[in-house]
Amino acid sequence: MSCSSKQLRRVCDGLEPAGVLSTGEPVGVEFPDFARAGEPFEVWATNADTAMGLRVRRLGSDGRPVADEAMRPCGDGDFRAELRAEPGRWTLEVYSKAVEYSCRDVLLVV
Repeated sequence: MSCSSKQLRRVCDGLEPAGVLSTGEPVGVEFPDFARAGEPFEVWATNADTAMGLRVRRLGSDGRPVADEAMRPCGDGDFRAELRAEPGRWTLEVYSKAVEYSCRDVLLVV
């Protein structure tokens, strides 16, 4: 089955399209719900491929990147990044430029 056929099958089955370079299942991303200002927090991705070159960035209220970090492999398709932020409401985004992949969530920093 070709890559595009697999993607179409996932859509027909009501599932999200999988990352092209992943193992056939969607990349899982874990964002924290909140963090303390100035203290490190972690963002995790699972079921990803090193070739995706996953990165995580923190976006300001205007949508512009404030911080951008490469995610480091931890083995078995797991990746992590450690960030810090000032108080406020931030959008976090895990993304890949190698393939069209993006996942966002909101983080509250107190």
